[in-house]
Amino acid sequence: MSGDNTRRVIIDTDIGSDIDDSWAIAFLLKLHLLSTKGFTEDADHKILTSQGVLHQPNVEVQMILSCTGNAKYRSELIAQLLKSANLQKQIPIGFGAIDERNPNLSHPNPLIAMCSHDFFDSYDGIHYEDGIRQAVSIIMSNKDYQTNPIILLSLGPTTNIDKMLEMEPDIKDRVHLIGMYGSFVLGYRGKVGPHAEYNAKYDVKASRRVFDTKWNKFTIVPLDTCGVFTLSGKPFKKISGMREDDPIINTLLSQYEHWLIERRKKDVQNFFSDINCDKQSTILYDLVTAYVAVRESFLTFQPLSDLTISDEGITSAKYEGDDTLRATLKWRDMNGFRDYVTTVLTMKTKA
Repeated sequence: MSGDNTRRVIIDTDIGSDIDDSWAIAFLLKLHLLSTKGFTEDADHKILTSQGVLHQPNVEVQMILSCTGNAKYRSELIAQLLKSANLQKQIPIGFGAIDERNPNLSHPNPLIAMCSHDFFDSYDGIHYEDGIRQAVSIIMSNKDYQTNPIILLSLGPTTNIDKMLEMEPDIKDRVHLIGMYGSFVLGYRGKVGPHAEYNAKYDVKASRRVFDTKWNKFTIVPLDTCGVFTLSGKPFKKISGMREDDPIINTLLSQYEHWLIERRKKDVQNFFSDINCDKQSTILYDLVTAYVAVRESFLTFQPLSDLTISDEGITSAKYEGDDTLRATLKWRDMNGFRDYVTTVLTMKTKA
């Protein structure tokens, strides 16, 4: 599948804390299957053509790396999605770095009831205990990096990315880093910002090193755009209607249901009290970020320079520079994006 038109992606994810990671991974696995297997004969080509799905680059997920907290917990959730797509023998899982900032692993694990302590003893897929080293190896073995760099898709805190830089600084010249980081004009839930965004502030020292690095290309997807997107109404109904026939959607929605039940138990600010998991999603920060790894037409991109992060986790930058550092500060067509991701998530691929 690899070629000049293939987007090769390494996903770095803290799946299992928020649920948006699961949506992002399901979306990319769908595109991976489309690229390797194609559509079923009854696919609605008119809709696929109108959404541009038939003419977008191929997508090859090369690895999924767990980030921060309990690596085996997060990795098992990744494995559930991979097995639902029957991709566990094609796409490796990597355990991320030991969380030195939080050695007691006291992260929220709302999906722990869906996991077992000995899962990987009998896992029939590929997994690496030292995921950082394996990810670096994949990046450094890419001979086409000047024309087709690997996309390093960061959906969690910057800890793993920093560890990869520490292990091999030259990865900066070989990847397009796309990160769900920061807040510039708008913060959480569309409020006037900037806010101290979780991924950026979680490990400020690591974020500062990542932000100070001169990457081949670095795209930031901040709260300004990803922090206002949800699925509800007809799009959500169409996705949930695929559940009986689509193992990926079934696994995704099962994780969502369990996650919402557990999060409500500790929801002191009542963020989730009005969410009905049969009718709507929560905010899908990482789904927007995952989209940027594939296409860009529904967002606008602002060149940046002098990207910084304060000790409190507030990001700032000058709105100038070249295209090697940029951020998605505004939507061009959110409704178009909603239609597109709904089409991708509900498309049927060949077995």
